[in-house]
Amino acid sequence: MKQLKRLFIISATLLFSSSVAVPAFAFAEGSNSGNDGSGSNSSSETETENGVETGTHNTQEIKNRSNELKDKYRQMAQEKKAEAKTEAKEKSSEARQKACEARKENIEKRLDKRVERAKAHKATFDKVYSRVMAFHDEKNLNTPNYDSLVAAADASAAEAEAQINALDSLDGNVDCSVATVTDSLSAFKEAVKGTKQSLKDYRTAIKNLIVAVHQSAETAENSNDQ
Repeated sequence: MKQLKRLFIISATLLFSSSVAVPAFAFAEGSNSGNDGSGSNSSSETETENGVETGTHNTQEIKNRSNELKDKYRQMAQEKKAEAKTEAKEKSSEARQKACEARKENIEKRLDKRVERAKAHKATFDKVYSRVMAFHDEKNLNTPNYDSLVAAADASAAEAEAQINALDSLDGNVDCSVATVTDSLSAFKEAVKGTKQSLKDYRTAIKNLIVAVHQSAETAENSNDQ
């Protein structure tokens, strides 16, 4: 019983001593923390060296890292944008090739028909032109400006021939694997326009000659009737 009472007293004394020592220690630390006697804790202040913070989280380093990441992500965005454009271009090219292959046979037939039609028109005009000149010579007509009209018709015939030859050289098998197939078709279309115009000019020149020869034939016939 006495031993238990003594143990209780010792335990209480130790508890009391420890509870008093802690605040005393804290007070002692606080009283010696500053040289100016203000009691403020200098360890909580941020130390600087050459005007740059040297704390655990350096503000300038964080700012530099932030700018570095910003530039990095912008570069990544540009690269992805370029990749997307390239992919879209490849898909577009592939789609055009598939569309070309689907229409390849029809396109080639249409090209061939354009050339054949132009040649047929030219051949028809050539026959008419030859008959008009033969008629003029056979009747021994004196047609005003005949030489200039013939020269104009000859020049138009030569231009039409050149246009048709150019059109024929552009005609051929459509190669859908070639990236410039669209350009080739566009060139052919332009050649078709040029050929049409040259044939119109040739027809007009023949028409002018026919009118002049017809008038001279009527004049000659009227003269014979008198």
